Amino acid sequence: MKTQTTKIRHKMLAIFSVTVLIGVFLSFVFVTFRLREIFSSNIVESQEKLVETIKQVVAVRFDDWYHQLKVLSDRSELQFDDKTNIRNMIWDFLSQNPVFLSCWVYDPQGNILLTANRNRSDSEERYIGKNMFLISLQDTLKECRRAFKAVLEKKIAVPATYMSNFTRGPRLVILQPVREIGNEEKLIKILGMSLNLDGGFLEELLLRFSKNENDFLLFADESGTIISRFGGNLPEKLSKAIIADPPHRKKVFSLWSELNSEKYLVTVAHLEELGGFLLIGHPAGKIFQPVNDLTWGMFFLALLFLLIAGLVGYFVADYIMEPVFQIFEGITKISDGVLTWRIEKITNDELGDVAKAFNGMADKLEKNKMIEELWNQRWNQPR
Repeated sequence: MKTQTTKIRHKMLAIFSVTVLIGVFLSFVFVTFRLREIFSSNIVESQEKLVETIKQVVAVRFDDWYHQLKVLSDRSELQFDDKTNIRNMIWDFLSQNPVFLSCWVYDPQGNILLTANRNRSDSEERYIGKNMFLISLQDTLKECRRAFKAVLEKKIAVPATYMSNFTRGPRLVILQPVREIGNEEKLIKILGMSLNLDGGFLEELLLRFSKNENDFLLFADESGTIISRFGGNLPEKLSKAIIADPPHRKKVFSLWSELNSEKYLVTVAHLEELGGFLLIGHPAGKIFQPVNDLTWGMFFLALLFLLIAGLVGYFVADYIMEPVFQIFEGITKISDGVLTWRIEKITNDELGDVAKAFNGMADKLEKNKMIEELWNQRWNQPR
C-alpha cells in the first residue's frame, strides 16, 4: 500500500512541476517579448526625436538662406536689365556665401536671362535665352518647373531639387521672386540659386548627429540613391537605399532592414525641403543586448525558481499524501481483521472527513464483531 501512495505522490509532484515549468516558460517568453518591444519602441522614439532635431536644423538653415536671398532680391541692380552689373553683383554674393554654387536669372515667362557661377566660368552661358520649361522635358527638371509655377502663383521663395550634369548627385535650388519696387504684386525676375546636396552642408549636418559607432545616417534622393553616408559598418559598394512605395511618402516610419548580415532598425524620414530621405539605422544587436543579458539572468533565476518549486512541491505532496496513506493503511488493517485500528491524525479538510467516517465505520465493525462473538459464546454454551 505504501508503494501505491508513493506512486501517487510522484504523480502529484510531476504534475505540480510541469505546471510550474509551463508557467515559468510562458512568463519568460512574455517578459522577453515585452522587453524587446519596449527597447525597440525606445530606439524608434529616440530616432524620431533625432529626425525632428535634424528637421529643425534644416528649417533654421533654410530660413537663413531665404533671408540671404531676400536681401539679394531687394538689390537695386535687379530692377534693371544691365546684365554686367547683375552678374558682378551675383559673383560678389557667391564669394561671400560659399554655400551657394551658381545663380540663374529668369524672366516671369521662364526665359533664362543670364547665369553666374562660383568659378566665374561661361560653361552655363549656352542656356541663356532658352526657356527652362523647354530645356528638358525629362524628369530631371520636373521639380524645378513645379517650383517655378508655385513662385509665380504664391510670389514666395520655393525650394526644389534637380539632377545636375556638372556635379555628382542632385542639387538643391531655391527660386526667389524679385518684385518691382513700389509694386509688390508684380514680379520682374526670378532668381534660381543652387546648392550642391553632396557638398559640405550634408556632411556637416550628418556628422553633427552621428554619435554611435555602430549607428548610421544616410541621405538619399527621391530615387533612393545615397548622396551622403556616415557611421556604421556600411558596405563600400552600397549606393542604393530601397525605400518602398507607398510608405515612403509618410513623414516618418520605421522598418527592419539587413546590412552586412546584420539586422538594423531603420527610421526613414522624408525631408521635402531637401527632396530626399533621411535614414537613421541602429543595429539590432545593440538594441537587444541588454534584453539578452537580462534573458540569461532570468533563465538562471527560472531554474532556481523551478528547483525551489520542486522542493516545495515535494513537501506539499508529502503533506497531502500523509492522511491518504493513513486511510490506505487503515483499510489494509481492517481487511486483515485488525478492527481496533484508528486514524489518529485527522486534518480539517475533506480528507479529515473521510478519516472520521473511516473511524466511525471501524467502531461499528468492532462493535458488530463483539456482538457476534458474544452471541456465538452463548449459542455454544451447554444447556
